Amino acid sequence: MDWPLALILLLLVLTLGAWAAGWFVYPFGLLVLAAATVARILQILSGKKHG
Repeated sequence: MDWPLALILLLLVLTLGAWAAGWFVYPFGLLVLAAATVARILQILSGKKHG
């Protein structure tokens, strides 16, 4: 289990859930968390190729 990726995905789901519930006008951090998710996945994939 990749804990950093799990944490990023959890925060992404919580952000989207709070936005859907009407707590936020705009899903704050959506772009940042999505970019962090992509970056972490690419980091994991590049590490597996070399490892």
